[in-house]
Amino acid sequence: MKTLRLILPVISAVLLIIFSESNTVFAQKIKSIEPNTLIKLDGFSITSPSGDDWEYTLHKSRKEVYLYYESSNILTGSATSTIVSVYKDSLITPAEKEVKEYADAYLDKNVSDFKHSGVAGVRIKSTRKSDTTITGRKFYAIAYNASYRIENLQLYLDDVFFLYFPDDFEESRIFFGFNISCSYNQPLGIFNINSSDLKPVFGILKSFKMQESVKPETGK
Repeated sequence: MKTLRLILPVISAVLLIIFSESNTVFAQKIKSIEPNTLIKLDGFSITSPSGDDWEYTLHKSRKEVYLYYESSNILTGSATSTIVSVYKDSLITPAEKEVKEYADAYLDKNVSDFKHSGVAGVRIKSTRKSDTTITGRKFYAIAYNASYRIENLQLYLDDVFFLYFPDDFEESRIFFGFNISCSYNQPLGIFNINSSDLKPVFGILKSFKMQESVKPETGK
């Protein structure tokens, strides 16, 4: 069995592939962050998860924040890596469809990107779409479970992705994405022995605040 020291970097490397078109963001210094710390970016702010040992990095040019956490259990050989991504994005062309159409297409692409990320042996186990209202805002969501292999190690993924479209989306064309992805092993071969805890994203959704007036991106 691989040691935890080797397993965690392997899991982390896969999450980097999933979350970023370019891994250069993670080459930047990742800093520790205290629980419930306010993080401000252009156009919005969030509060860091309440748990200890979280780290983060900002990608200001992409208006994105990454929150990172890893844990392991030396007794069971279990290892888990979690990355939360929150960002502001915008349509290039004028908004001409219903919001739900944009949400469905974007959420489906999230799953497709992982399936075709180049990671070996990817198998999507289940996919579930829903919408929910949190602090008066409607979020469109997709959740899926998957398995994959890397360096002969069987790994598992739980992913939840939320989209929020402000009331002025048709004019501003700006929307916000919230993604939490937990990758883990199952060293004892028992299903769900080390399944991920997806609760942090709900605290982040509740803490999310945006500028009162969001203007269209320049040149878009």
